[in-house]
Order: sequence, then structure tokens, then C-alpha cells
Amino acid sequence: SALLQGEVYAEAARVFEETAPIAAHRGEPPIELDCYRLAAYCYERAGVPDTAFRCAFEGFRAARRTPPDILDSAGLTLLTATLLCLCESTGRESMRADLEREFEEMEIAQLKSETYA
Repeated sequence: SALLQGEVYAEAARVFEETAPIAAHRGEPPIELDCYRLAAYCYERAGVPDTAFRCAFEGFRAARRTPPDILDSAGLTLLTATLLCLCESTGRESMRADLEREFEEMEIAQLKSETYA
């Protein structure tokens, strides 16, 4: 957090990226998703868009593994925006439609879990 506030983006990105597997190991997929999302943001700000994309995609993979009833909608929305933006800035436009469809399916599953909980 201090690194992010101090705009030391490359170092902050590494810290977030290294923390994500720890969250996964502890069985905390929403934290894992947020770590990858923040790592992607920081790498993008540091001018490393391909690494930012990789982290955002890892966050997407974490979101897929997360049960809908514990998936954070705000985190998913931010991750979606980040990943879709990075698709364009890294020349991966061909992935965009499939990712949009999968994110929409995750959001629908999340809404259903909230409605029927």
C-alpha cells in the first residue's frame, strides 16, 4: 500500500504478484484475485503491459475458481475492466469477446447465488 501510494509501481507490482500465490495456498481466492488485479494495475502503470496482462489473466483464472457466493463483485468488475483494456493495449483483441462472455457468465452465477442464498 505504501509503495502504491508512493508510486513505486514496479516494486508494488512484485509485492502484489508474490502475495497472490500465498492467498491461493491459504484458500482465499478473493484475496488472490485482488492481488493479481493490483499487480496488473501496477505493472501497467510501470509501463510493462505484457506482464500486466499476464497478472490480470491470472486474476481471471482465480475468479473462475472462486465460488460465486464469495466472489467480490467490485473486484470482478475492476478486474474485467483491467483485463479487457489490456487486451487492446497488448494486441490481444481476439481474446476480448470470449473474456467478455466468461465474465458475464460469472456475474450471472454470482447474482443467482445471491438471489437463492
